[in-house]
Amino acid sequence: MSSHAAVFAFRAAASMLSLGSLLAQEPLSLSQAVGRSLATHPAVAAGQAAVRAAQQGALEARAGRWARVDYTESFNRSNNPVFVFSSLLTQRQFAASNFALGPLNRPDFVNNFQSLVMAVQPLYDGGRARAAMAQAEGGRAAAEADEQGLRLLLARQTATAYLNAVLAREGVRVAVAALESATANLKTAENIRDAGRSTELDVLAVKVHRAAMAEQLIRRESEQRQAQAALNEAMGVSLSESHRLTSVLTSSGVATAAPRPDRPEQHAAAAQLRQAEAQRLAARAAMLPQVSAQGAFEADRQRFVNRGGANWLAGVTLKWTPFQAGADRARVRAATERIAGVKANQRALDSRIALEVMQGGEAVQSAQARVAASSAAVEMAAESLRITKNRYEAGLATVTELLRAETAQAEASLRLLAAQHDVRVSEVALEAARGTLTADSPVLQ
Repeated sequence: MSSHAAVFAFRAAASMLSLGSLLAQEPLSLSQAVGRSLATHPAVAAGQAAVRAAQQGALEARAGRWARVDYTESFNRSNNPVFVFSSLLTQRQFAASNFALGPLNRPDFVNNFQSLVMAVQPLYDGGRARAAMAQAEGGRAAAEADEQGLRLLLARQTATAYLNAVLAREGVRVAVAALESATANLKTAENIRDAGRSTELDVLAVKVHRAAMAEQLIRRESEQRQAQAALNEAMGVSLSESHRLTSVLTSSGVATAAPRPDRPEQHAAAAQLRQAEAQRLAARAAMLPQVSAQGAFEADRQRFVNRGGANWLAGVTLKWTPFQAGADRARVRAATERIAGVKANQRALDSRIALEVMQGGEAVQSAQARVAASSAAVEMAAESLRITKNRYEAGLATVTELLRAETAQAEASLRLLAAQHDVRVSEVALEAARGTLTADSPVLQ
């Protein structure tokens, strides 16, 4: 069997195996890949956990407005005169004999089981609880915005990885076609040589070209495997999973338009501003007094279940720190400066997002223009190759011209694929820049 016949047989067998494997693979569209990523990627689960934690933090802050109840159970045993004296009193076990100087100075050991329930209800805190609640709510809103930003980023990364995998697959197709064409050209060159119309030099030149095409195919197949693994990682599944990608590189041209960007980062910045304002509120509240009511019930016993007494306590407490050497005012000024910083960052963020949207639109238009130019180049390269092959077979063109036409045809096909890929990737990036990219976005259909 000749070398070119062996190559054809090998490629035919590989194609049959690849076809069987392809049919066994699960079909996967672009929107399905993004949906799977948003449903199963570990980063999404981490973001959702952070949101739930922030929600619980908000509930914790709200609880600061209500009474706190503490329960304490303790046991002490001592012959300390003061301890014995006070314990007997609280246990309602003090007797006249305990006033004797001997037992008073050198008492026996006494057990004291103490149960204490204390409740504290804030009556006025100068706005501390309200500030804490505002900060917690801001944290919750920021966590939710971060989670949405993560989903937006994952959607873009997964869509890009999918399109990269499709481009790699199409690159393999172009490389296979180039190798098969090079093998056919070798057969033609050998026939012309055998007919005495060319030399072995032409055959060697075609063999070198075919070897280069075989090397190109090996590289393209490796790129395809890597692109598939990168797609699996973006979806949060095993790197060894295999899918039949059903979406194509050709754009449907259905990119949506948004009057203004609505990005998760903007919502997060708004939440940060609310947190900063709450911090200033808390700093001001710290300068005001606090008033709280307390109530306590205490039971003291020599044994855990009997021989004891009970008492209660109720009262009101005012706490105020009128002088802190300027620390309180410094905290207020610092909080005010943080607000100014957050507002400045918001302006910078809005400007950056506007630039990203503008650049995304320009990238889409540029890639669309490249598709139009590349499509015409592919048609011209195909026609040039057809004419050159006919001329070569008729002895009117050199092998160099033939190989140049073959190379031009493959390069034009790859440029068209790259331009089509860039259109779809740019559409995805533009949708993400607007903040509207989801698994159901038209650009993913």
